[in-house]
Amino acid sequence: MKKSSEVTRFASTIKGNFLSKEFQSDTQRASSLSISACGIKIDFSKQLWTRNVVDELISHHLKDGDVLAKIRALFNGDKINTSENRAVKHFLLRAPVGAFSDPDLAEVVQVREQFLSFAQNIYQDESIKTVVNIGIGGSDLGPLMTYQALSPGGKDAFFVSNVDPADLSNVLEKIDLDSTIFVVVSKTFTTQETMLNAQRVRELIVNKYGIDAIAKKFVAVSTNLELCKAFGISSDRIFGFWDWVGGRYSLSSAVGLSLAMCFGRETFTQLLAGMHDFDKHLQNASPDNNLAIWHAICNVYNINYLDFDALAVIAYSAKLKEFASYLQQLIMESNGKSVNLTNEKITYKTSPIIFGEPGTNSQHSFFQALHQGTTDIPIDFIIFKPEPDNLEETELVANALAQAAAFAFGTQAQSDLTLERQITGNRPSSLILIEKLDAYSLGVLIALYEASTIVQGFIWNINSFDQWGVQLGKKLASNISQNIKSNDLSGLDSSTAQAIKFLF
Repeated sequence: MKKSSEVTRFASTIKGNFLSKEFQSDTQRASSLSISACGIKIDFSKQLWTRNVVDELISHHLKDGDVLAKIRALFNGDKINTSENRAVKHFLLRAPVGAFSDPDLAEVVQVREQFLSFAQNIYQDESIKTVVNIGIGGSDLGPLMTYQALSPGGKDAFFVSNVDPADLSNVLEKIDLDSTIFVVVSKTFTTQETMLNAQRVRELIVNKYGIDAIAKKFVAVSTNLELCKAFGISSDRIFGFWDWVGGRYSLSSAVGLSLAMCFGRETFTQLLAGMHDFDKHLQNASPDNNLAIWHAICNVYNINYLDFDALAVIAYSAKLKEFASYLQQLIMESNGKSVNLTNEKITYKTSPIIFGEPGTNSQHSFFQALHQGTTDIPIDFIIFKPEPDNLEETELVANALAQAAAFAFGTQAQSDLTLERQITGNRPSSLILIEKLDAYSLGVLIALYEASTIVQGFIWNINSFDQWGVQLGKKLASNISQNIKSNDLSGLDSSTAQAIKFLF
C-alpha cells in the first residue's frame, strides 16, 4: 500500500487543538463529515481529518480501480480467497431469491428454508424451553452476541465454547435436560473443543434417556454427514453450509440455527434483511456515498497515517456487551496479516487491536487511560435513539455524547486547571447513530463491520479470508495433547516440556 503524500503532509501538521479549531471555524463540519445508509448514520467529524482529506484518501486508495474491482470480484463469486482457492460468498446467505445470478443461490435458499422451517417448529414447541449451542469461534461468537442483543426471545439459550470443563458444567447446572435441545456447530465435526463438549453431553443424554434419545436431543450444523450420523444425529436434523463461508462470516447461515429456534424465523429473516440491504449498499453505492468505504478509509487513516494501533468499540447498550468480542474475531482474524497477496512481507500495519465494553461501564474502567494516557486510541461510539420520555435511556445517550465531546475537546477552554486536571482532547472518535436495536438494524450493523473489514483488506492487499495462524495453533495443540497422553516429551522445547512436567 502506497500512502498519499498529501495526506501524509496533512497528518504531520495536526496540533493538539485541531478539533476545537475546526469546529469553531467550520459550522458545516458535522454535516459534511457524516454519511448514512440503511438506517445507520455515522458522524466522522470528530476524527482528525477534514472533508478534503477524506476525498483525497478515497481518491488515492481507490484511484487505480483495484479496490472497486475486488468488490466486484467478491460479488461475482470469484475465488478471492487465493490461499485456499475459494470464493467468498457469505452475501448469498442473506440474499432473497433472484437477488444475484450466482448458481449457488438456489441451493442456499433451499437449505435456508429447511433450517428455518425446522427452527420454527422448535420455536413453537412449548415442551422445549432451552437451546444450548455448542461451538467455538465463528460458531459461537456471532450467535452468542446476537442472542444477547435481541433478548428476550421465546426460549432461553446458553452457549458452550471453552474446552475448560467448567464452561459446560456451569450451563448444565442451569438447565433442565428434559426440556433442552443441543445444537452442535462444527463444519468438519472434528473441532476439538466442540466435540469434547458434545461427547460429554452425549454421554449424559445416553446415561439418562438411552441411546435413542440422541436423535431427539441433538441437532448438527456441519458438512460432515457421516460423522454426524455416527454421533447418532438423524439426517433430517443435520444442516450444512459451504466451503466459501468463513467461520467469522457464517452467522447468516445455519450457524445461526439456535437464534432462529429462540426468536423464530420472522426475526431471523429480519436480521438477514438488514445484512442483505447493506451488502447491496456496499455493492452499488459510489465511494463518496459508501458507508463501508468511509468506515474502512477512516481505519486505514488512523492506522497507517496517524500510527494508532487500536480501536475501541463502545456500544451504549448493555445488550451489545459481546459485540466487541465478536468484532475481535471478525477484524483481527481477517486482517491480522503481514504478507500480501503476492506472498511478500509487508512494511505497513494492518489490523488494529479491537477491544470494548458497554458504554457507562467503560467510563468507569479504562476511559481514564483513553482520556489522559500516553496512547491515543480512536473510538467507535454506537448509540441508539432513546424511547420517548425514557429518562434512563436519555441519560445513557447524554453520557455517550458527553464522552465523545470530552475526547474531542478536553478541557482546553479551562486554562486555570492544574496540569493533572487538564484533558488535552483531540482524541478521535466516530458516532454510529442508530434508530433502535432490533433484528434489522443489528443485521445492518454486522454487515457494516464485515464490509469495512473486507475493504480494509482490499486496500492493504491482503487476504482477509484465511487464518493460518489459527490453524497452526490447532495443530500444535493436537500434537502436545498426544505428548501428554504418551508421556513422551522428546522433540518438545524445554519450556513446554518443563510446563508439562509441572502440570502433570
